[in-house]
Amino acid sequence: MNVPVTQDLWQYLAQTEKTVVMYGMGNGADKILAACEQKGVCVQAFFASDGFVRGQQFHGQTVRAWSDVKAQYGAANLIVLLSFGSSREDVLKNVARIAAEAELYAPDVPAFGEGLFDMDFYRAHRDELEAAYALLSDAESKRIYENVVAFKLTGDVRYLWEAESDMDAAMQTLVRPASLSAVADLGAYNGDTVRVVLAAANGSIRRVWAMEP
Repeated sequence: MNVPVTQDLWQYLAQTEKTVVMYGMGNGADKILAACEQKGVCVQAFFASDGFVRGQQFHGQTVRAWSDVKAQYGAANLIVLLSFGSSREDVLKNVARIAAEAELYAPDVPAFGEGLFDMDFYRAHRDELEAAYALLSDAESKRIYENVVAFKLTGDVRYLWEAESDMDAAMQTLVRPASLSAVADLGAYNGDTVRVVLAAANGSIRRVWAMEP
């Protein structure tokens, strides 16, 4: 496994001279703020997409527009922490636009429980990560795995963009559902991925285990 990362996001943020701001509010932002406090990182401002700013308060601060934050600090002097996930095309385009103007990271924090996927965690679990990597049977899956591990360490969304696959192509060349009789979805949400797999399986799948924490 080749993951060319020597410093995790939290180490980088703790030593940067740039101003750290957060894009978004809610549960994800709460978790990232808690991790920042644990790692000695100070978040100076919160902002939302320009069309969603309505004078909200978050952690005692007024949520601002990106244009206002950028005007105050200068985009080149900012590090943006993305605190939400989305698959909406308009939202992803906006994230990409901000990432083109300033440093942008999406910190990896646990959906539940404690602990961070930082450099200490990576080193402590390197053997297990390598063992999982060795189970993958094709070069594309291994490339995606490496990019995901690098993303979790660095929060750099470019690793996620590098790990994207066309859904139809990935289904036919990697998953190949018509060759399966049983499927386990570990992190199933409401079964959305299972439905896609079943639709492409032509009736071959007889059993599904769908698990969600």
